[in-house]
Amino acid sequence: IRDVIAQRFGKHAVPDAPRAYQSKSKNAQEAHEAVRPTSAARHPEDVRAFLSPDQAKLYELIWRRTVACQMQAAVYDTVGAGNTFRANGSTLIEPGFIAVYLEGRDESNDDDNDKKLPILTVGDVLPLEELITEQHFTEPPPRFTEASLVKTLEEYDIGRPSTYASIINTLQTREYVRLEGKAFHPSDTGRIVSTFLTQHFTNVVDYEFTARLEDDLDAISRGEREWVPVLDQFWVPFSELIEEKSSLDRKDVMQARVIGVHPVSGKPMSARMGRFGAFVQIGEKEDADKPLFASLRPGQSISTITLEEALVLFQLPRDLGVTNAGEKMSVNVGRFGPYVKYGSQYVSLKKEDDPYT
Repeated sequence: IRDVIAQRFGKHAVPDAPRAYQSKSKNAQEAHEAVRPTSAARHPEDVRAFLSPDQAKLYELIWRRTVACQMQAAVYDTVGAGNTFRANGSTLIEPGFIAVYLEGRDESNDDDNDKKLPILTVGDVLPLEELITEQHFTEPPPRFTEASLVKTLEEYDIGRPSTYASIINTLQTREYVRLEGKAFHPSDTGRIVSTFLTQHFTNVVDYEFTARLEDDLDAISRGEREWVPVLDQFWVPFSELIEEKSSLDRKDVMQARVIGVHPVSGKPMSARMGRFGAFVQIGEKEDADKPLFASLRPGQSISTITLEEALVLFQLPRDLGVTNAGEKMSVNVGRFGPYVKYGSQYVSLKKEDDPYT
């Protein structure tokens, strides 16, 4: 690899000694680190003709990462100028491994702050051409992306490289989160499940508990511990906790949110989660009259829906008129989505059909 780097990028790109890397993750198997080109001299362009387009992309990724890991670090010249006012910037002097491989970023504006400045020497007087005033507000931490979530799991020693994909897949298939762009946003179900687990199964979802159990499983795999006592140690208190929590009222778990009072009936209106998804309710189960229900529309959340938005939901079922045969037609939303009813017949609407319009 060092010979290839010297030939293609010059001797200055080769470090004094081969680079050796230490695994950050305890007990990590790092099996993917065994994936290497059979020879670094086989450049991606040389083998592209023998591979399918997808194979060529994969080989190029492996080749670039392999070669980059044995190259010099990139060198930037960072400059700051100013007295009353300030100008900062940096310039890439030696690309190092960046000439071969620059790892993808989650945020496209990561490098927006790297501004180029002209060559300066100490004592230069700079003319003020433009003064930019900026106001900064404290922002919450950015939402997790797939990459930043995996990085956090590694920091807490939760899971292994072989399990990260299944963890992320479970979050999405169970609809605990939705992916907007590259960022994960919690769904109503995700918020409820998270709150329920942190309130009632605090020790099980504790970071240290998860990491400690991973250590126990690793010890079993190495033959240092017996698996039955380890499982007993976990299962006995866990099964007792499940038994204790089985009497919880569904109403307490679902975290209904009162959003206001119905302007006609004067009954309270609340948003909550049911067996078939999120909905809005007028009245209470204890009332003499049966409560009225309406499902939330796609994109709406029980944590943010307003009274005005909730009232619109009760426009369904909407009367569409009468067919040529004299049968009444209406549109509504049911368990399986929006539908049209005419006479005694039910017909599902397409995804793009809006029952409100």
